[in-house]
Amino acid sequence: MLFFALFLTLIPPDQRSLNVWYLHHSGWMVETDNHLLIFDYFPDELNQENKEAVSSLLSQMIEGANKHVLFIISHEHKDHYSNEIYQWKDLDRVQYVYGWDYNSELDSYISAPPDSQNVTVGSLKIIRSIPATDLGSGFLITVDDVVIFHSGDHAQWASEYKMQFRSEVDKVAEYDTKIDLAFMPISRGTCGDVTTDLTEGVVYTLNKLKPRFFFPMHVRCVDKIQLYQSFTDSIKDRFSMVQFRYGTFPGEAFSISMKQK
Repeated sequence: MLFFALFLTLIPPDQRSLNVWYLHHSGWMVETDNHLLIFDYFPDELNQENKEAVSSLLSQMIEGANKHVLFIISHEHKDHYSNEIYQWKDLDRVQYVYGWDYNSELDSYISAPPDSQNVTVGSLKIIRSIPATDLGSGFLITVDDVVIFHSGDHAQWASEYKMQFRSEVDKVAEYDTKIDLAFMPISRGTCGDVTTDLTEGVVYTLNKLKPRFFFPMHVRCVDKIQLYQSFTDSIKDRFSMVQFRYGTFPGEAFSISMKQK
């Protein structure tokens, strides 16, 4: 059994702390003051030990924290959208956000297809959903005074996507808001293929958006997770203004300290 611990340090009075968990692939959980956001949860291909551990982590957080829970799904590809998310559908505090036009049987859902703007879900606002270069949406979100960019499958997968990719990143950059957390794909394929095009796209995005923290994602095979570190090591010296964090195992927790706005 894997155990997950969040090591907290004393936070200066002019700073705040956020909790972030790497779940698997493009799946992340972010805890803010009043919300629990779960992006692209996809445990289906984890081995049984990791799958049970991550599911237990989510159950503990969802059922134990008195917070509004939002499952945010960028698109319907099977490596981003799992039926596992519906095991909590009967809890009143749980809602679902889909990055495409989706007619759900659930009462507690909302669609934010590509090019949606200012979609509100309680006190969370999807400032913009951008059309991904693959399918569905990437999301620029503000909640509890935190700004998050989760790009879903929006990436510069190959050179022919460069113009479309950059155009959408430029639209995000037009908003007068400082992005706190940015999550982006760094590899393609099932077991990891970090390409020059993908790296160029991430570098372009970091130069344009200048997020406080960057989290690489989209490594699907657990035995290739070290690609996150090698990718980070290859570019981090170019971005003194960005702090890099990367997953090393499913369920890993990060305590993020940021200055109060």
